[in-house]
Amino acid sequence: MNQQLEIVFEQFNNGELRGSDPVARQRLLDAFSEFPVQYLSSDGAFQSESTHAAGIDKFGSLLNRRAPKLKADGNRIVPGAMIRDGVHIGRHNIFMFHAAVNIAAYIGDDNMIDSHASVGSAAQIGNGNKIGSFVSLEGVLSPANAEPVIIGDHNFLGSFVRIGTGIVMGNHNFIGSGVNVSLGTKIRDCRAASSTRGGYVTFHDLNRKFDHAVLMLNNAVRTFEGVEVLPGEYLLFENSEGFMARFEADPRIKAAR
Repeated sequence: MNQQLEIVFEQFNNGELRGSDPVARQRLLDAFSEFPVQYLSSDGAFQSESTHAAGIDKFGSLLNRRAPKLKADGNRIVPGAMIRDGVHIGRHNIFMFHAAVNIAAYIGDDNMIDSHASVGSAAQIGNGNKIGSFVSLEGVLSPANAEPVIIGDHNFLGSFVRIGTGIVMGNHNFIGSGVNVSLGTKIRDCRAASSTRGGYVTFHDLNRKFDHAVLMLNNAVRTFEGVEVLPGEYLLFENSEGFMARFEADPRIKAAR
């Protein structure tokens, strides 16, 4: 990797460039053609020989580049997790086995990224989030003007959740297991004070105003919060401390401070 490319990747690693910025993403895309395909060792380092190669790729592992800093910042990364070079990782995060973080992603502090979760290219995650097993945050590098997934602070995403590109989620939200949403997915609005209560909304309609909310999959014909709902509908309603208390993580699993 030449010196200019080293600088670009270090800027992403340091959080100075963000995958949420289309200009920064284009800088990364422009650099891709400069990288040769090389053999990778099991720890994600480039090697000249193919003997016992664990992979063949253009990009190494952030762990190979920054393991001492990641450890000094209180991160826990279980063997089998893969974080590519060109990713910013903050402090006190946990990455369980087979979690994958793709290039140009940004992850803040105090997050739990559970097993087999996939943080796609350029996805942005704030602080204090629980990203459940097999969660997929869809990635975007090209086209450079496409909008990545953005997750704010203190959100809970249950297992097998998929969040499509362009979705911006604020703070203190709960997304129930199995929810699969894109910008145009229809959601039944059950929020008490909403002007669209009883009707359908989409993330596009919400226009980035998604805070202190719960989004869950309904499984029965019933009346919920005064709204008639059907099986298979996604329900949107207000989050509360009482609701979230049932899902608070055991403090013993948190990264050491």
